[in-house]
Formats: sequence, C-alpha cells, structure tokens
Amino acid sequence: MNDKKPISYPQAWYPLTKSSQIKENTIKSIRAFENDWLLYRDENNQPTLVGRYCCHIGVDLINGQMKNGCIVCPLHGWQFGKNGECHLIPALKNKMSADKADYEKQKKQRKLKSLPCKEAYGLIFVFLGETPTYDVPLPAKMRSVQYGLSEQLLFSGEHHVLCLNTFDLQHYQAIHHRQLTRSAKIESISPHHLGITMNVKILPITLLDKFMAKLVKGSNTISIDCWGASILIMKNSKTGYGAVFSILPVEEHQSDIFMVAIKEESTQQNVFTGIRDYLSLVIAVKIVRRFLLADEPVLTAITRLK
Repeated sequence: MNDKKPISYPQAWYPLTKSSQIKENTIKSIRAFENDWLLYRDENNQPTLVGRYCCHIGVDLINGQMKNGCIVCPLHGWQFGKNGECHLIPALKNKMSADKADYEKQKKQRKLKSLPCKEAYGLIFVFLGETPTYDVPLPAKMRSVQYGLSEQLLFSGEHHVLCLNTFDLQHYQAIHHRQLTRSAKIESISPHHLGITMNVKILPITLLDKFMAKLVKGSNTISIDCWGASILIMKNSKTGYGAVFSILPVEEHQSDIFMVAIKEESTQQNVFTGIRDYLSLVIAVKIVRRFLLADEPVLTAITRLK
C-alpha cells in the first residue's frame, strides 16, 4: 500500500534551470511538482514548459525533434510551439485541406499542458498556475540590476523551509554569528510577500566572519524579501550587494536551490568596470553559498524528524 501523501505547492514562481542550459532547437527534460516536463524555446526564442507526453496518444516527446521553434512528435509529426499550442497535425491537414477554418479549430482543441515561463537573473522561472498572480520579483530600490553566474545546491528538505527560517531571528546569531543590534522590522507589500529588515553586527568567529566584519566596518542593515515561499531576495546596505535564492521542489524532502549574486549596475561601463563587477559577483555568490551551507545540516535534520 502506498501511504505517500500528495504534496501541496503554493501558486508561485519557481526556478527551473539556468538560461544558458536551454539553447535554440534543444529540449531539456525537467522533473518538478511530481511531474515530468519538457523545456524548450519557441519560435520567438522564449522559454516554454510543456508536459512530457503528447496529448494525442501519449508518446514521449523527449524523443522528438525541434523544428522552427516547435517540438515535433516522433510518431505522427504533430508540432507544438508557444505554451504547448498545436501548430501542425499533418494527417488532419491533408484530410481537411478544403476546410481551413475547421482545421484551425481542431488545432486549438489540441494542446499540451503547460505553465507560464519567464527569464530573470540568468534563470528560467515557471509559474505554478494557469495565470501569474504577480511578476518575478525585482530587488527593491535597485534601479538597474546586475547579476553574476548562478550556483546550484541540492537541499534535502522541503522547498519552503528556507523561507520560513528567514524569520527565525535567533538562528542568525546561533548559526551565522550575526547579532541583532535593534528590533527587526517585518512588513508585507503584497499578499505574496513578506519582508524583514535587520540591523546586525558581525561576530568575528570564523575567518569569513572576520573578513566580512572588516568589509562592513561595524553594524549594517540587511533586508530580505520573501516571495511566494520560493524566492528570497537579500540586500546588504553597506556593500550594496545582495543575492537571489530561488527554490524548486523536486521531490518530497528534496529541493534545488539556485543562488545568484546581484548588485546595482555601474553607471559607467568600460572594460575595467566590467571585469571588476564580474569578479566581485563571482566572489559574492561563493560567500552566499558558504552562508547558506551553515543552515543546511540543521534544517535537513528538522525535515527528517517530520
């Protein structure tokens, strides 16, 4: 007897993969939300996520080919483009050549299941729901965002645990050696948002702590915005840098975490500033990853007890 309970996921934006992983005329298989999907770029080079199996008789479309931004079913040649819309049914087109209007109607009735997609921060996001109820969030008070290469971490825990842990104030000192110097401020600007702003002092326990303490020189303000229990956007007031954590539920007690360092884009762009910004974002995401790794063993243990 299978006692596994279905997992309930909130309607929100979730990361799927790095944008660089989806080239033109390529198909990538994705396992998410306890279902199998295919990700590819449509005729306008925009990402589209569809169910893995053809809506005709269930052929596995991973064996299909790409043609003009459409995925072609390997068995009967049906073609699916943007949002899984059917572009061609070869046998039906020949049969109904005299009635084009009816043929177009028949195509509209055939569609792969799909979810809305959008690119941001060098990642491809998907909204779990028919219509997005909010956009992929941007950092507050950043006019132009510059981001670096993303890091990925497989987390042995529920996707929402990290977001909930963001509002556990005591853990910042116990695990991250950040001491609150005043009361934290919690606010919400949307039904899908919860944010926290903290003034913290870095306790010089580890070598990284000592480096960061010298960098910020005293206390500094950290703001973290949580969107839909799947995206965290963190900013440091003194360094001007921040990070985006986006979380994809893979299976029960298993999630993929994508981390991207961000900063305000430099007003003067040249070769020197380009190299400087690139290297600084590479270093920043390594520091962010190290920061997150401190949480992992503790949060993983909590999940296993449930």
